[in-house]
Amino acid sequence: MVHRFNEDYFSGVITVTGGEDVTKGGLNFFDEQFCLKRLVEKPSLEQIEELRRKGWIKPNEPAWYNAGIYVFKPSLFEFTEKLQKSPRGEYELTDAISGLLASKHRLAGLKIEGRWVDVRDPEVLARLESDDYGAGISPPEG
Repeated sequence: MVHRFNEDYFSGVITVTGGEDVTKGGLNFFDEQFCLKRLVEKPSLEQIEELRRKGWIKPNEPAWYNAGIYVFKPSLFEFTEKLQKSPRGEYELTDAISGLLASKHRLAGLKIEGRWVDVRDPEVLARLESDDYGAGISPPEG
């Protein structure tokens, strides 16, 4: 991540992975240099269909799921201090990231290589602690 961060003048690095249920997290869109262009937090199925119709989601290309590991310059705090609760009643870091993008900050993407699991709730953590996952069996998707 530090190497990617230092490749150019970036305000941050956002890690992503493919193959996850993007309705559970952030859906990321990148340009040719794998710099973030757009981020949609927990898109509904209707939003996903609209993104397909508008050409944001393309056939045979990965849907980049926000892996939740970041590097940011302190400029992020200028945007986190302005956060308001989302319609879901959450303060969402992705709103601050969208603010960075709107202010023309460059954010690099970085694909997570290897095994990655979104530990978003106690049930997922409990499954990871079970013997099956300790034996190297991958968790179910979604």
